[in-house]
Amino acid sequence: MDTLRSQLKEVQGHLADRDKKYRQLNHEYREAKDQWAAAKEDYEARIQKLEAENHLLRGGHGLTLTQAEKDEVENRFRKTTNELAAKTKQCEALQHQLRLLQNRAAPALAVAQDIPEAHVVSLFTKLRERIRNASMKRFSESTDTSLLPQKSREELDQLSSKWESYMGSQMVGYLLRALIWRYIHSALFMKPGRIWGQDARNMLRALSGMMMPKVSDVEYQVWRMETGRLLHQSCEVDAAVLDAVMKQIYEATKHFATGKNTEELKKSIGEIVMIGAELSDIFVRSHYEPLMSNKPGSELTRGFPFQEETMEIKAKLGSQHVVDMMITPCLLKKDGDYSVLVKAEVLDKGPMGGASAAPATSAEDEEEEKEEELVLAPPQAKNHNFNSILQDLRRSNLSVGNRLRSIREDAAFVAEVAAAFGPRRPVVANERCGSWYVHPRSKAASAYFKSTDGHFGQWRFSARRLNLHLFDLVGERDGCVVVDSTRRGKRMPDALSKTVPIWCCVLNNALFPTSPERERGDADADAEGDAGGRPLAFDVHVPPNVVSDSERAQMRARIPEHVALLRSLGLDLAALRRKLEKPLRPIWGTQESRLAPTDVVFEDYHPVICCTSSRRVVGAEMSEGGYIQGAGDDTEHWALGLTPPVFWEHADLLLSTAEPDLPDLVRSLVASHASSAAASAPKEIAPCLLVSALPIAEQPSSTCIIALHAKSTDPSSWRKSPVLMEVGIGKHKVASRNLRLALPHICAFVQQYFERTAADSEDPDLARHGSARVLVACESGKDLSVGVALALLCEFQDAEGNLGPRRERPDVNKGVIKVKLGSIMTKFPEANPSRATLQSVNSYLMG
Repeated sequence: MDTLRSQLKEVQGHLADRDKKYRQLNHEYREAKDQWAAAKEDYEARIQKLEAENHLLRGGHGLTLTQAEKDEVENRFRKTTNELAAKTKQCEALQHQLRLLQNRAAPALAVAQDIPEAHVVSLFTKLRERIRNASMKRFSESTDTSLLPQKSREELDQLSSKWESYMGSQMVGYLLRALIWRYIHSALFMKPGRIWGQDARNMLRALSGMMMPKVSDVEYQVWRMETGRLLHQSCEVDAAVLDAVMKQIYEATKHFATGKNTEELKKSIGEIVMIGAELSDIFVRSHYEPLMSNKPGSELTRGFPFQEETMEIKAKLGSQHVVDMMITPCLLKKDGDYSVLVKAEVLDKGPMGGASAAPATSAEDEEEEKEEELVLAPPQAKNHNFNSILQDLRRSNLSVGNRLRSIREDAAFVAEVAAAFGPRRPVVANERCGSWYVHPRSKAASAYFKSTDGHFGQWRFSARRLNLHLFDLVGERDGCVVVDSTRRGKRMPDALSKTVPIWCCVLNNALFPTSPERERGDADADAEGDAGGRPLAFDVHVPPNVVSDSERAQMRARIPEHVALLRSLGLDLAALRRKLEKPLRPIWGTQESRLAPTDVVFEDYHPVICCTSSRRVVGAEMSEGGYIQGAGDDTEHWALGLTPPVFWEHADLLLSTAEPDLPDLVRSLVASHASSAAASAPKEIAPCLLVSALPIAEQPSSTCIIALHAKSTDPSSWRKSPVLMEVGIGKHKVASRNLRLALPHICAFVQQYFERTAADSEDPDLARHGSARVLVACESGKDLSVGVALALLCEFQDAEGNLGPRRERPDVNKGVIKVKLGSIMTKFPEANPSRATLQSVNSYLMG
């Protein structure tokens, strides 16, 4: 309940901002109206005076006017009447504009508020500093102007007619700084949408040309920002565009970096272009804009006058200020009127003498500028591979150290969420990513909600990921906190925004006959069912700022078929119902949410708090100072075998180790834990059928063991003894595909074991150990072993649930496989067979 209150406060804050804007506009309107009223009163008085004079003329009261005077009076009367009519129209226009602002200002503000001002200022400041450092470090030597190609001379002439005076001094760096700014401005800032490809750029340009003359400025800005937001969400940055911009800047500046390390120069330009591209993305969907111009009075200055605060380089001739090079890299914010958020630098000494304000340089900067780069670089190829530079930059930012630091930072937020919702509600990690953000001592269980089940157009309820083990936790402790994360740019993963809501809705409708609202007689509480079907007892609840009403309606339409699927699995729904006192209801929390401590017991629902652990990164990670959104995802690409338990056990050591030493330390820790890992206890998923992870704990000598190993081996070598089969089928997806070819061998081996056991049932040794027992093991104990166990259940389990030799191969269909899989998932919720594994099982059983 307190979370809802905090969300309400957040909405109220937005409304307060809107009301403040409205009051300001209303105040301006009243002032304009008062001015109009005063003018109207003055005009009316003048009209009355003229009418009185006209009455005297017509009434013959002795007033005598010449024809010229009469014409003048009549002209004044008509002029005053026309002025009054014009003022009346002006007032009506102001009223219309106020109504538009009332209706449009709030949406525009809402779109813009999505990008914090501090984030944009930080990005622009970083871009300015990167350009400054590059220009002072890479272009600090005198340049022979006779060696410059004609194209470079023309480009510099556009910056300053006196550009040659910079070449023979240390001012060359400032000239090149202006040149880089100009390329970033013209290639990225002034071409909205170009970073998403030429098609997006052409579309925006065509639509803007069509919209601008037909709508008001307020309406156009709302359209522009909303269109930019949609493009940002749906389009990927075009690497070819960034490659082209980087190449342009390099070709324009390489002549001034003679003797410098060209690879370092390209890397520096790459960083600049990446930040510029991120700012370009922001400008197209917000009210932030750049101010840059090459001369005073240009329309690109947006009305800002000539002043020191907006000069990049200026000089003085006598007492007169002269703008020699006005690039003015300033960041503006348009909120009714323009305001400067970040100002450009101003030099201490112009190239022609004179003085002006200057930015201070530290001793470290001076030492850095004095250093000469004595690098012997090999000859460079003509075609520079800028894509590889981009990849190197991204790779360096996505380092193991940055990932681990980001994980611990996000884990602190997860701990805050858990504390806010009370210690009674357990923390559940949504695998695989979620376990990185939960300390093992705080983790109550794992869940398996897949984002792919919630992707647009899918909206599935998975029979192989039922997560019914959460019922015990939710029922006993009134809800739970499910932790997950997602990749850069998304507010929350689809697993939390859509898969969990579908899961809650399906189980509610299957287990509870009516909703609490219907029991209270609220007729409007029914959700729409499928076409022509009865209404759902419970609606699907989704985060409104993530899932649209249209998508929610499509999700709702599929709920009846999901409920039918759940009921077809043959589960004991009555037993599941007894575990819950109330239906389930998802609630969402992100790092943008306002947390307030609460231990409220919801009267009508068990809350399933969906916690997105990572902070949302709007642009590229390079601008986040090493922070990585969703750092715990895709571990096979970066973790080097590191697992969450090993990380949390050695977190301080790992985070204090230098980046170059981290890979060796991680491998050492992983190897140490692997050698000391204890054998896991088998999990019984059916009578006499067990699954386990490798290595296998000691078993009775009569147990039939099928061990699935990651190293591929020849099938002729798999059978080690009458009760041991070691199957080498490879790793990951290769193993899942090879499983189809291995299953005939495995089932034949188990058939022989059952036949031999049945024949020797009088053996006292077997009688002492009990009936036949089969154990299947793989590396994880949750994927391949579960797939093999599913095949064995379908092949050898009879109607009473007992395993034994088959006389003939049973007729198996998808319905039978789903029921068997449902029984496995109920007894072993941690099981997580991959899609490829299940496809191999289906292919074998129904082939």
